[in-house]
Amino acid sequence: MMDVARYAAEEQLTCPSLVRIRLGADRLGAPETAGTAPDGVTGPFILYVSSLARRKNHETLYRAYHRMLRRPTASLPQMIWAGKAGPDASVLLQDIQLDPVIGDRILHLGDASDDQLHWLYRNCAFTVFASLAEGWGLPVGESTAYGKLCLASDLPAVREVAADLHTYVDPWSVEQWEHALTSFVDSPIYLAARTQTVVDANWSRSWEQTVDDVLRACGYVVLMDFAEEDEAGADQ
Repeated sequence: MMDVARYAAEEQLTCPSLVRIRLGADRLGAPETAGTAPDGVTGPFILYVSSLARRKNHETLYRAYHRMLRRPTASLPQMIWAGKAGPDASVLLQDIQLDPVIGDRILHLGDASDDQLHWLYRNCAFTVFASLAEGWGLPVGESTAYGKLCLASDLPAVREVAADLHTYVDPWSVEQWEHALTSFVDSPIYLAARTQTVVDANWSRSWEQTVDDVLRACGYVVLMDFAEEDEAGADQ
């Protein structure tokens, strides 16, 4: 919504009335179910749920993590990338495979099931979302629903998902991603405090609520009210 308003102002266009529609972000499994751990997860990990495509900006995360791993005392969790790889991701995945610094610290899961994603969300240290452009950051909402802090791109459409519950950085800046990741990895107490803020927010968003908002924005609810009044009048 903020992107549309800004574009209209830049182009000197009359901006129509705008309504923010928040997409649903249901958990992928019941809270009491554990889910299934995917193969290859070896310990603490950071999670990025997204298809692998240039727009999703996995390369910046890779470069930031490479720099972090070059520190003499670096002891970093795995970074799990859960999502199908697009045709433009093959070179990046090959670079990672051949990188002696990375090793198994970045793991790509191209066919994770909902049951495995449920386990990943429940057990990750925190999530990341590095996209360069979005209409809506759905994984940010899912992370919030699971009570997990998200380190996300500073984009209007992403900030609109859960406001100030998360941390936002310039999606183009390897240095900012490195600094932000390091601040959470090296400071467990700080990470725990920020995560508790997300947990305490008790944020949830069902797809039924989204449908209701769409219908209301389209005037359907108003029309139904008139129809019900007409029907009541006819009965009298």
